[in-house]
Amino acid sequence: MLDIALDAGYEAHEAFTRAFRARFGVSPSEYRLAAEPIGFPHALCGVHYGVDEAASRFVPLLEDSNMIEVRLEALPARRLLARAHAGDYLSIGATFEQLYGFAISRNLIGPDTVSLAIYYDDPDATPVERLRSHACLTVPAGFGAAAEGFELLELEGGEHAVGLHRGPYDRLHESYRWLFGQWLPSSGREPANRAVHEIYVNDPRTTPPGDLVTHVCIPLVAAPHYS
Repeated sequence: MLDIALDAGYEAHEAFTRAFRARFGVSPSEYRLAAEPIGFPHALCGVHYGVDEAASRFVPLLEDSNMIEVRLEALPARRLLARAHAGDYLSIGATFEQLYGFAISRNLIGPDTVSLAIYYDDPDATPVERLRSHACLTVPAGFGAAAEGFELLELEGGEHAVGLHRGPYDRLHESYRWLFGQWLPSSGREPANRAVHEIYVNDPRTTPPGDLVTHVCIPLVAAPHYS
């Protein structure tokens, strides 16, 4: 599987599997076992570059309820206080509660604190009990100690495709499938071999689910520069 992903231009099989499933509706392994060939979709992509050739501006070609706004952005490196979470991604809220409890006790929450989570596995290709993630909060550069059960992580910065998901967390998978299945193949860009992370713009404890805003951040391989 890794060889096929590399031949297709991906740096990791997880990204390839996610894109394959988003496009064909099955995983590569399911495709291999299919008795009948899987039809190639007639409409692969619902976007194209705008006439101004801005890489982060896309114009819809077809009706697509899952289409979301995407921009290319150079994100900063971040120092994170993190707590590991295993299992269903949608149950990471309890891990965030533990993380926030510790951070509040250490006076680490401030107006510039960013709440985010790092997701290491493709839930469409990984058994739920083997899914790995981290609930995270940004901390000042000088913070250098964490209690047992917590970690300090360095999140690499660089160019990312940032998808703007509006709505409840349990519909994030729809935005992921559109990003990996339609936006990414049409963009001419490749995902880097690093984990995707989500930035949570508002507080789910005080925000109605329909008003939640999540930034889905996909790290990208540096674009080639031609002389």
